Amino acid sequence: MILVVGSSGYIGRFIEQHLKDDDKEVLGTYFKNEIKDATFFDLSDKEISLFDKFPSIKTVIITAATNSNLNSTINKLEESYQTNLKGVKRLIDKCFEKEVFPIYLSSDAVFSGDKGDYLEEDIKNPINEYGKIKSRVENYLQSFGKPYLIIRFGRVFDTKLEHNTILTKLLKDIHAGGRMLCATDQIFTPLHINDLSNFIKLSLREGYTGIFHLASIKKISRYEMAITIRDFFGFNKTEIIPGSIDDIQLPDKRPKDLSLNITKMKNKTHFKERVLKNYLQEIFEKVNKNYSK
Repeated sequence: MILVVGSSGYIGRFIEQHLKDDDKEVLGTYFKNEIKDATFFDLSDKEISLFDKFPSIKTVIITAATNSNLNSTINKLEESYQTNLKGVKRLIDKCFEKEVFPIYLSSDAVFSGDKGDYLEEDIKNPINEYGKIKSRVENYLQSFGKPYLIIRFGRVFDTKLEHNTILTKLLKDIHAGGRMLCATDQIFTPLHINDLSNFIKLSLREGYTGIFHLASIKKISRYEMAITIRDFFGFNKTEIIPGSIDDIQLPDKRPKDLSLNITKMKNKTHFKERVLKNYLQEIFEKVNKNYSK
């Protein structure tokens, strides 16, 4: 059995369903938001009984347990440390005690953003609390000297408008018109949720261990993404103003170039990135009654 911790969240829910569609035996967990066919699990509970209750668990996929982004982490810092660090470390202890294989979904935020094109073995130097928590969990996993899988990625997206991921939310903002500031120095490598789930399925089949970087689109700035969306859909009434991430008031520091090098993953899987316009075409075909050129 595969346990997906945090399946009430967007990423966890998608992974759980994708694995079930692949005829895997999967159990999801929830905490605040109850979901059908899942089990309650509180990471702040010091007694973890899941493995006794479900002894067939062989793999645990650890998604963000709570406060799953930079802003919510710093705004609820103590809660974030109690669950996403201390709670996850207790879960890792139990995994290795029960000889369960842990898969940890980490982040590009473990890097400082000073250089970009980060390889798996590059030195980590997170500059915000979200990245620091992710980095410390990675270090803890590695300290046992036992098999694990760490998957690092940046912003996750899909092409469904109702999900409000980075691509579709930006599309809606641009469609609304007016003026908007977009950072030319905020650079990242977005990951499609399908590519994340497919890599997890492949890793389970092939027995991948260690650290892998994932991305679906080559590095792009938020400004470039906005311009491409505006021009593709012909939203000419929207003025997109270039600026710096430093010009935007945010609750915690933002790294600038967090682009990930995915050569290792491509060598293993023969994966090829797509261009942004491929995904915009998918959106256009789905909702052209609402958004027309």
